[in-house]
Amino acid sequence: MFFCFCRHSSSSNDHTSNIIRVTAPTDLPAGTYSILCTFSNSLVVETEEAVFTVYNRSTISLSSISPSEAEIKSASFNVTITGTGFVDTGYIACVKVGSSTKLGRGSFVSATEATCLFRTTANSALFNVSLVFGENDPAVDSSVEFSFYAIQPQALSLRFKDNPSKLLLTFDKPAEYITEDPDLGCSDFFDRATLGKFTSETKCALLTSKKMIIKLIGSGATVAPGDTINFKNGSLAARGEENTKFESGNTTLTVGSPPNPPVPVIEILAPTIIGE
Repeated sequence: MFFCFCRHSSSSNDHTSNIIRVTAPTDLPAGTYSILCTFSNSLVVETEEAVFTVYNRSTISLSSISPSEAEIKSASFNVTITGTGFVDTGYIACVKVGSSTKLGRGSFVSATEATCLFRTTANSALFNVSLVFGENDPAVDSSVEFSFYAIQPQALSLRFKDNPSKLLLTFDKPAEYITEDPDLGCSDFFDRATLGKFTSETKCALLTSKKMIIKLIGSGATVAPGDTINFKNGSLAARGEENTKFESGNTTLTVGSPPNPPVPVIEILAPTIIGE
């Protein structure tokens, strides 16, 4: 049912008003209509005209959004939404499906295209976007998916600690495990060639959110300063983020020396006099 409201002042000197609701049939074809309200009494005839746009939300369909993703904390940007049945009502906005969050005001381009200005967010999220064609109207049923993402932690450096049985790997941002699997091991983070330089019992675990400790337990490790190792991209997620964007492949790092390498000291133990 389509409603319009006509407001009528009871007299030219009286500021009180009455509201009369006028209804239109539900099968009213989409289009622009003029509504004329006329009131009369013994002294004066009052006429007011307004223009209303009628549209059917169920006939509007969204098919794509471009771009479909953006990194968090980036500058505001425009997205283009395509579909069918778009209506120039004079008001368009992009909204997040499932909430009342307005993502940005939009502009009508054509019956198949609209644009919206998106403001960036501080935290990542994957959600669906829909359109509203009236300031107080509900969103259309159709939607498209959009992603605000955080980039995966990047491996920056790897070096021996002062203890030669331990290596320290650092990252550019706080990291967390992708799963809570208790059986996570070094094979989840390093390729086969790198694992061959470690001992079979090597343990790998996050020491802090930006540091991983690698313990070379047992004997047989061949890794040494100057060697290269390959850390698997996408093996850790951005800490506290709902939606991390992962890269494929490996990050190759050169193993560094310990910050305070031990200095060998030669001491000869022997009697000061040797004779018969």
